[in-house]
Amino acid sequence: MLLCLGISAWLGSAAAADFPDVRDASYTEQNGTHVLKLSILIRAPVGKIWNLFISAEGWRSWAVPVAWVDFGVGGLVESSYDAAAVRGAPGNIKNAIVAYVPERLLVLRNIQAPPGFENAEDFARTVTVINLKAVGKGTTEVEMDGVGFLATPAFDSLLKKFRFGDSWTLEHLKRAAEHGPVDWAAEEQINRDD
Repeated sequence: MLLCLGISAWLGSAAAADFPDVRDASYTEQNGTHVLKLSILIRAPVGKIWNLFISAEGWRSWAVPVAWVDFGVGGLVESSYDAAAVRGAPGNIKNAIVAYVPERLLVLRNIQAPPGFENAEDFARTVTVINLKAVGKGTTEVEMDGVGFLATPAFDSLLKKFRFGDSWTLEHLKRAAEHGPVDWAAEEQINRDD
């Protein structure tokens, strides 16, 4: 739910099978509301992963080619897949920082989707809860819970989109944390060739 708002241009012909390290434990609550629950193990300490979430440089290393971060409760993560984007552009993705506990928890809510994003108003009613947990020396479990998907066709469509998009997001986070920043120019070329 973090970033896949504009990701379709980047994904090319990728499929869910392209994300073998992502564990999907999604479920439906008793009231029919769906929870998108994805997780991944990353060979990096919690502090390193946390730093990738709290700065613009961190976001640019794994999530998007362009980002601005005003970190803190009430702050904002603004980003774009367009390398030429400028801060405040109407096509940017904006996620409000709802809450955080340093090196443990980050809660985001989308407040601006790109123009034409289907079901944007419904999406703004959900939140993304990111939990970080040390699970061994130098290994972190990153768990991403999308909460608030009602039992409606619009939310079902969003759930399907974000099941795929958030898997992509977690794989990119793992790759950057373990092997270094994403080369966005190369990534764009690969997706153009697909």
